[in-house]
Amino acid sequence: MLIGRSGQTARIAAAMAQAAAGRAAALLLVGAPGMGKTALLEWARGRATGFQVVAVTGARPDRTLGWAGLLQVLRALPAELRRLPPGQAGLLRQVCGLGPPGSPPDRLAVQVALLCLLAAAAERRPLLVLVDDAHWLDAESRDALSFAARRLDADPVLLLFAAREQAPAELPPLPVCPVPALDPGSVAALVAAVRGIDPPAGTAARLAEATGGNPLALTELARGLPAAQLRGTEPLPHRLPLASVAEQAYGPRLDALPSGLVTTLALYALAAGEDPDRVLTAGATATDAAALEDAGLLELASGRVRTAHALLAAAVVGRVPPSRRRGLHRALAAAHDGPGGDPARRAWHLAEAADGPDAVVAGALAAVAADRDAAGGYAAAAGAYERSAMLTASAGLRSRRYQDAADAAVLAGYDDWSQRLLALARAQTADPADRARIDHALGVRHIYAGRPRRAEALLLAAADVLAPVDPGLAGAILSDAAFAAFLGDRLPESLAAADRARASSADPAVLLAADVSTGLAGLHLGDPAAAGPLLATADELAAAGTVPAAVVEYVIPLTIALTWAGRHAEAVWTAEAVAAELRARGASGLLPGVHYACAYARLWRGDLARARLHAAAGQDLARETGNRLWQLLTAGALALCAAVAGDRAGCDRWAGEVRARRTEVDLRQPHDIDDALGLAALAAGDTDAALAHLQRANTAGEPGRLVTGRPTMVDLVEACVRAGRPVPDGLAERLAGAVPAGFPAMTADAWRCRGLLGRDDLDIAFGRALTGYAGTGSVWQEARTRLAYGERLRRCGRRVDSRPELARAAALFAEIGTEVWRRRAVAELAAAGGSAPAPDRAGVEGLTVQELAVAMSVADGATNREVSATLFLSPKTVEMHLTRVYRKLGVRSRTELAARLAGRSGAPA
Repeated sequence: MLIGRSGQTARIAAAMAQAAAGRAAALLLVGAPGMGKTALLEWARGRATGFQVVAVTGARPDRTLGWAGLLQVLRALPAELRRLPPGQAGLLRQVCGLGPPGSPPDRLAVQVALLCLLAAAAERRPLLVLVDDAHWLDAESRDALSFAARRLDADPVLLLFAAREQAPAELPPLPVCPVPALDPGSVAALVAAVRGIDPPAGTAARLAEATGGNPLALTELARGLPAAQLRGTEPLPHRLPLASVAEQAYGPRLDALPSGLVTTLALYALAAGEDPDRVLTAGATATDAAALEDAGLLELASGRVRTAHALLAAAVVGRVPPSRRRGLHRALAAAHDGPGGDPARRAWHLAEAADGPDAVVAGALAAVAADRDAAGGYAAAAGAYERSAMLTASAGLRSRRYQDAADAAVLAGYDDWSQRLLALARAQTADPADRARIDHALGVRHIYAGRPRRAEALLLAAADVLAPVDPGLAGAILSDAAFAAFLGDRLPESLAAADRARASSADPAVLLAADVSTGLAGLHLGDPAAAGPLLATADELAAAGTVPAAVVEYVIPLTIALTWAGRHAEAVWTAEAVAAELRARGASGLLPGVHYACAYARLWRGDLARARLHAAAGQDLARETGNRLWQLLTAGALALCAAVAGDRAGCDRWAGEVRARRTEVDLRQPHDIDDALGLAALAAGDTDAALAHLQRANTAGEPGRLVTGRPTMVDLVEACVRAGRPVPDGLAERLAGAVPAGFPAMTADAWRCRGLLGRDDLDIAFGRALTGYAGTGSVWQEARTRLAYGERLRRCGRRVDSRPELARAAALFAEIGTEVWRRRAVAELAAAGGSAPAPDRAGVEGLTVQELAVAMSVADGATNREVSATLFLSPKTVEMHLTRVYRKLGVRSRTELAARLAGRSGAPA
C-alpha cells in the first residue's frame, strides 16, 4: 500500500491506460532519495496486466560503461531483437558488445534502432519499460531511452523513469511527476502502517519536520523509536537519531550487523550491477550473501548485484575506511582477471584502488576508453580518458589523454565538459606548439558554440605560433579563423585570414574553407566580382566527390552564398547531397547545420514546403543533440519560412525563441531574424517595421555597411517605395552599376529594384528582372516580381496589360503556399478588372508538418521503414501519419499520393 501518493498513482494509471489504448506515453518520477520512487515503479508493475514488462536499473559503477543500460533492454527482449532488420539488430549488438566490432556507430542511429526495438516488442502486446535510478544510467543509454520516449507515438508503450531531483542536467526531458515529501497526515498514516500506532498530530508533525517527510527515513525511524514516544505519551528525543539521509535510513540496521557482514555488504555495494559470482571470487562467502539477502539488504535473484536501496549502498560504503575500500576494489578487479572477466570493470576497480599515478592502470583505462569510443559510447570514453589522464605521471601523455577525452566529450554532446578538458590538457604542457594545437581545437569549439569573436582571437594566435613549424596546420587554423571573423561581422579581418590560409596550404579542405569565407565577405563588402570566382571554385571542390568531414561545416555557408548568387540548383544539390551522405554515414551531429542550409536554399527557390521540412528537421535534431547554436539558427530558418508563408504570428514566435537564445551566443551573422521580421511586416503592410528590420538585415561590418547581394535587399527597396521614403544613401547608384556574369539573382534583383524605383522603362526593367529570375529557377522571386510589375502597370493606367502578370503571380503564390501574398495579387487583379481561379491546393493545407514530411517521403518512393529511419519515428507512427494523409488528401495508394504531390511546393497552412 502506498501512502500519500494518490496524485502520482493517478498519473501513472492514466499513462498506462493511454498506452493500453495504443498511444505511447512517458513519465519521469522525480524526488529526493527515499521518497518512494521505486515503490511507485513497483506499483505500476503490479497493475500492468496484459503488459510485457522490461526493467532497467541504473547503478553507479555502470555510469562509466557506455550502453550498460541498453544491454539490460536487449537481454530482456531477445526475440524482438531477432525480428529487427539485420542492420539495426547488428548495431544494437555491436554497441553492447554482443556482436562483432565494426566502425564507430552514430549515436542517433543506435537510438533509432532502440526505438524500433521497443516498437517491435509492443506489436504483440503493450510494453511497460521501468527505468529506476535513471540518474545513474550511462549517458548513452539514458539518452537513447529518452529519445524513444519522445519519439514513440502510435505504439502501445509506456516508459516510466525514476530519478533523483538533484541531477536535473542528467535527467531525460520528459513530462515530470514530482514525488514530494509526505505531509504530517501521511506521516501519521505511515507510522500506523509500520508500527500499528496512531501518533498524535504534534508527534507526526515533529517526525515530518525531522525527516523532511522522507518515507524511507520515516519507516526506519518508526521501527527504532519506542512505542511510547510514537504514541506521544513520552516526548521524542531532543535530537532524533538522524545524520545523513543514508544514515538515518540504514544506520540502525547496519549497527546491528557483525563487522564482517558490513564489509561483505560493502563489497557487494561496490560491485553493483555485476555478476554475483564475481563477488564470491573477490572474497565473499555464499553464507554471508544468503544472510544479507535474508535480511532484505541484498538482491541477487536477477543475476545482477543490487543492494536493497541506493541509500544502503551509500551508507555501508561510507562506513568502510578508505584504505579498506581500496582493498575491496583490488579484490573485485582481480575477480575480473582471466577468461570471462570484464576488462572495463577491472580497469575501473583498479582506478578506484589507486592512491596515486599508475602507468599500468592509466593504460588499462585508456584502452577501455578507446573501446568505448569505437562502440559509440562517447560519454563513457570521455570519462575513462579523463580518469586515465588523472592517473598518468607523464605530463605530455596526460595532456594527450585529456585531449582525447575532450574529443569524445564533443561527440557525446557535452561542449562545456569538452572545453574544461581542453583547458586541463593545455595546463599539462609548456610547449607552445602543443598549446597552439589545443587552442585550435578550443577555437573550433567556440565557433560552433556561437562565440566567433573569442574563437577568432584564439585561432589567429595559434596560427602565428604554428606557421614556422607546421605551415599546413597553420593554414587550416587560418581558414577557421576567417570563418570565425565572418560570423563575428569582422569582414576585412575575414578576408585577411583567408588570404593567409591560401598562402599557407594547398589542402583542398583549406582552400574550400578559405574561398567560402572570402566569397561571403566579398558579397557583404559589395565586391561580387571578386567573390564570384571563389565561390565557383569552392562549389567545384564540394561537388568533386565525397566532402571530407573536416569541411562539411563549410558547405553550409557555401550553400547560402550560392543562394545569394542565384545559383539555386547548385545550392540545393550541394546541400542535399551532403545531407544524404551524412545520413548514410550516420553522422547525425552535423545534420542540423546541413538541414539549415537545405532549408535556406529551398526557401529562396520558392519550395516552401520542403524548406519548412528541412528547418523543422534541423531544429528537431539540434534539440536531440543539445546543439544550442543550431537550435538558434534553425529557429531563424523557421521564422523565415513563416514570413514567406505570411504567418506573422508564427514568425514572431520563432523570432522570440531566437531572441531568448541570443544570450547563449555572441553571433553577429546571419541576419535571418531581421530578414524574417522585415518580410513578415512587409506582407502585412507595416512598412515602418519592415524598413527598420530590413535595413538592419542588409548592413554588415563596423560601421554598418550596406550589403547589396542579400536576397532581402530588394525587399528593403520595396519597403522604401511603399513608405514613400528614399532608399539608403548610395544604394540607387550601386544598383545602376554592372553586376558580373555568374550572378543572375543579383542582376535580376537590380533590375527589379530599378523597376520599383520607376527610374527606367517599366517593361525593360521588369522584363530583364523576370529573365534573370527564370535563369535562377526562383519561383518566389518571379512571383514577387510579377506582382510588383502588375501593380505598377495598373497604377500607370495599363489595366489590361497588368492582368496576365497579376494572374500569374497569384497562381505562383498559390503553388508556393503563401496565402497572404496570393490574396494581395488577387486583390490587385480584381482592381484591374480580372479574376483568378480558386487555387488547387491538393489538400496540403490541412497536413501537419510531420504528416507532410511523411507524405513527401512516401511520394518520393520511400518505404515505411525507410521513412521511419529518416524521420526518426517508429514504423507504426509512420503508418498512423500516412493513414491520416490518405484520408485528408482523399487518396488510396502511394501511386495516387505521388501523383497528387508531384511538383507541388505548397506548405500546410
